[in-house]
Amino acid sequence: EGMQAPDGNKMLPISIQDTYFISFNYTPTLELLYRVPSGQILHLHGSVYDDGEYILGHGKSHEQLYSALLVQEPSPSPNASQNEIQEFYENNYDSIYEDTKEKVVDCIASMSSDVCSSDLDCIASMQKPVDEIIENNRHVFNSLKDVERVCVYGLSFSDVDIKYIAEIIDNHKSPLAIQWEISYYLERDKAKIMRFVSDYHIPEKNIQLLTLDELQNKNQLSLF
Repeated sequence: EGMQAPDGNKMLPISIQDTYFISFNYTPTLELLYRVPSGQILHLHGSVYDDGEYILGHGKSHEQLYSALLVQEPSPSPNASQNEIQEFYENNYDSIYEDTKEKVVDCIASMSSDVCSSDLDCIASMQKPVDEIIENNRHVFNSLKDVERVCVYGLSFSDVDIKYIAEIIDNHKSPLAIQWEISYYLERDKAKIMRFVSDYHIPEKNIQLLTLDELQNKNQLSLF
């Protein structure tokens, strides 16, 4: 089945000149919809335009996956409405945790510890080789040492995502001078973003948080 064409009605008014784009997905949206030259784009995990394989997976180690099984996940109130239940799971759902837990529960039910260990090892093996990806693109991250503005759109700020953003900060000549524009979707996203801001000592005055709808209404943006 072919790939759907990008939705032109949801375009962001981004500036292409003097801008470098780092994409976390595999689609050619930047090339096809925004007409960005391929030389200005790094597809971190591969692209449909590449002959090589995509880099799929997550950012959790075997130990982190196993630890997730020992954590008591929250549950919605038994008196919650349908909308409240939906909002609860949107704010708390962790697909890796759920996938791991489901496999382990199945293993326990079948009393097969060998299969259980094998499934957990299989999921753990899907961890993205972030350090290797960064080193393979060292020239890109080094070239961003003077960047003045970083715009981050549609990123989940998961542990695996943050490593790439941290690499920009660590290589920058004056990291405290970087201006940041970051999009969020849910309120919980703002909390994750602000934890990142705190952990990397980014001055809050340098941060602008916007929803994607607000971004679409802006007159001019720059994006990396």
